Amino acid sequence: MIDFFVNNIRSHENYMNSTINLIASENKLSYLTREALMSDYGNRVAEGWTGQRLFPGLRYYNEIEEKGIQLIKEMFNADFVDVRPISGTMANMVIYTAFTEPGDTIMAPAIKDGGHISMSGSTPKKVFKLNVIPIPMIEKHINIIDKEKTIQLIKEHKPKLLILGGSVILKKLDIDEICNVAHENSTIVQFDASHISGLIVGGEYPNPFDSGVDIITTSTCKTIPGPQHGLILSKEKFAQKIINSTFPALHSGHHLHHTIATFVTMYEMKIFGKRYTRQICKNINELGNCLKKYGFNIYEYSEGKFTDTHMLMILIDNAEFQTSLLERAGIIVNSNMVPWDKSHKQTTAIRIGTPEVTRIGMKEKDMKTIANFIKRVLIDGENPENIAIEVEKFMKKFTLIDYCYDARLWNKDNRNLEEQYV
Repeated sequence: MIDFFVNNIRSHENYMNSTINLIASENKLSYLTREALMSDYGNRVAEGWTGQRLFPGLRYYNEIEEKGIQLIKEMFNADFVDVRPISGTMANMVIYTAFTEPGDTIMAPAIKDGGHISMSGSTPKKVFKLNVIPIPMIEKHINIIDKEKTIQLIKEHKPKLLILGGSVILKKLDIDEICNVAHENSTIVQFDASHISGLIVGGEYPNPFDSGVDIITTSTCKTIPGPQHGLILSKEKFAQKIINSTFPALHSGHHLHHTIATFVTMYEMKIFGKRYTRQICKNINELGNCLKKYGFNIYEYSEGKFTDTHMLMILIDNAEFQTSLLERAGIIVNSNMVPWDKSHKQTTAIRIGTPEVTRIGMKEKDMKTIANFIKRVLIDGENPENIAIEVEKFMKKFTLIDYCYDARLWNKDNRNLEEQYV
């Protein structure tokens, strides 16, 4: 049995290293982040808030958590940070626990409009018994808010929470006026930045706090190339309720190896994040332009503009079948609902993102190659298995993780290592 487990792990590693991963919600860990994830911290428990632990033996962890929280505060310009949620979904659940009661009304993007299930699906509806009003969107567009209708609904229903952001964000959101109206009606504004938090840190996407957002929730494994974990950032007046709702309501041990790994990732983002996120955006735009030239129907939020972020949407019939063809060719993407789809089982879009391919060192010229692979599979109808052989050969050029420290160089003699990388 142990052979099965070991061989499966190795097979998966080899498989992912030989395929082109364009999943917008995935990424690769740096060398130092991996080391942190495998540390003894994974065996320890830290119940409670920093400085108020219920378990001893955490002298070093408490020190690093305090520094890590301060680092994240500075990077997001946040008053308060809770690093204990173990995922983005759990971060959202903390907010529901802190600020809502069963029967309360919230507003959030519908799943078909780019909302996540934890914003408008089973999590708020079935688990927390909340009434979820979909945020109105401009017809025939993806996650572009109809400002006038949204403001009208806020005034009419005065929801406890207004949740912005989501799983599909293509355009920089214009939310200043919406936030102002929400506050006038005693509505707390939350932004789920799980997909674009790395872009915020890197300066490629506006900080939602600057638009009046009260709370930001995020995962740490997408454009932030860290472990699967979650963060809550907020204005100071919301801090205590968040602290009390994370523990003891929803968390006991908060996976210390993941928090440590998150801190390592965030510091690497401080050093390398601008270059990394800039290249992510360059790559997705180049990939989109190449695919459009080949005749693919790329969603555009305005003429000639298909994304301000790390992802784009290919509008295509029978998307599930198309993604399966690409997977056979060694190209990993996911089908995705769009507003005009009638069911999540019959989708007409493919979501493509460039965080991971950028992470392993790909540039614009490599996007041309990837676009050609996709075209040969979906337009030319070439045998996917034959393309997979070419993909595997292509991927042999990308064996290192970029935009991070090299663990092999990390020793006490390399005191100026940061300067070397900036």
